[in-house]
Amino acid sequence: MEKARGERALLLDALLAPGGIAGTLCDALDAAGPYGAGWPRPHVAAGPVRLLKTGIVGDGHVRGLACGDDGKSFKWIAFRSAGGPLGQALLASTGDTRWWLAGTIKRDEWNGGNAAEMHLEDAALA
Repeated sequence: MEKARGERALLLDALLAPGGIAGTLCDALDAAGPYGAGWPRPHVAAGPVRLLKTGIVGDGHVRGLACGDDGKSFKWIAFRSAGGPLGQALLASTGDTRWWLAGTIKRDEWNGGNAAEMHLEDAALA
């Protein structure tokens, strides 16, 4: 997605295996906070992964499930991306395409859940 980002670069704080996107990481990141304008949440990349499920939810968000070669999986969501190049690339991805996904890790508490998920900001083919 380098062309979609233009001259902007996403600086990363860590590279993770897919199994690293877990509740224990959320606990560690929460303990390092609070985060805000002068102290942004860490950005991480996880991969390589295959996209098992992708779909549009809500008002143009692309959501999915990513699985690594180790069999570990995690949920991700790319907010307001369905009409843009990132969302279109993810939605068109085939099951054998491998990706690196980048963004921030947050706890998914929707519907009473307590899992980690990635809030996707960018992706690149592995």
